[in-house]
Amino acid sequence: MFRNTCARLVLPSIAYAQRVNSGSIKACPHQESALRHVDRLYNDLISFKESASGKVPRDTMGTVPSRQGGIPEVAVAKMNAHRAKVGSGESAFHPISNIRSVYMYGGVGCGKTMLMDLLFEEVPFERKRRVHFHQFMNDVHKTMHSVRQDRLHHSGDPIEQAASRLIAN
Repeated sequence: MFRNTCARLVLPSIAYAQRVNSGSIKACPHQESALRHVDRLYNDLISFKESASGKVPRDTMGTVPSRQGGIPEVAVAKMNAHRAKVGSGESAFHPISNIRSVYMYGGVGCGKTMLMDLLFEEVPFERKRRVHFHQFMNDVHKTMHSVRQDRLHHSGDPIEQAASRLIAN
């Protein structure tokens, strides 16, 4: 679902505190502990969106690490280039690489989905889509199946094609 939002900047932890103070939710120390990571993700997303480099197309020339755990030569070259450019303020990595994800785990009803919904509500992007992990993985598998069927008639990188289709939806 895409939602239009106004350009207000409220950290998820502040929105959480407002809900606790209003009595709409009860404070939970585990949720409050997780909020620092949610706030960091929020700040990473805002920084990426506001940066001029946020419009740079993603570099897709990298390769998947080998099954033996080796680092591909392309990745080593990029790391070396990054080390050389750090002093000049430039980065050899795509700007989206600066966004670190959050992995939440816990029992049923502990507030994982509520915290992610809170993050979704507070991120002031015009276009955004909230998809639960299980639905996302179902979409990935369906899209990969569709790409494999289409590959009978077309060539190209199936992962890149699937990613493009998922982003377009």
